[in-house]
Amino acid sequence: MDLAGVVEAEPLERALDYALRREMTSVRQLRWGIAQLLGPGRRGVGVLRRLLDEREPGSVPSVTDFQGRVRKLLAGAGLEAVEEYEIRSDGRLLGRVDFAFPEEHVAVEADGYASHSGRLDWQHDRTRRNALSKNGWRVLHVTWEDLRSRSDEVVAEVKDALAWRGGPEAAP
Repeated sequence: MDLAGVVEAEPLERALDYALRREMTSVRQLRWGIAQLLGPGRRGVGVLRRLLDEREPGSVPSVTDFQGRVRKLLAGAGLEAVEEYEIRSDGRLLGRVDFAFPEEHVAVEADGYASHSGRLDWQHDRTRRNALSKNGWRVLHVTWEDLRSRSDEVVAEVKDALAWRGGPEAAP
């Protein structure tokens, strides 16, 4: 609550999601704190209220800040994906993807360098990608650079993948 009065909306939102992800607080606790401790007109209260209003009861913020930004980009374009989706074939887990459009068999991965830079992580990602492709999934990757400098193209690529009608039967 103190941060709300001294930082801009974007860093406040990142801090809020960080605290919610780690269960350091809850939306309910923050709403109580605003009502009990912060008077009307206090700097930042309106922004904090708006951020809390954007979070549905019981919702959990994205796993990472970067993934949260990709979620916002997709949602802002009217693309409602299932976050942290498990893809299975014959009851066997093929992998969990950051975002999925299950009906269209399209997955979007938020690929931060820190999470994918080691040799073993890289190998695991390639093996999982092959299994998903073999089972008819189209996997798109979004990097920080993509998000920063070509977000419109990312949205267009996702929309193109969703419009593709090859379906799982067309997979090699």
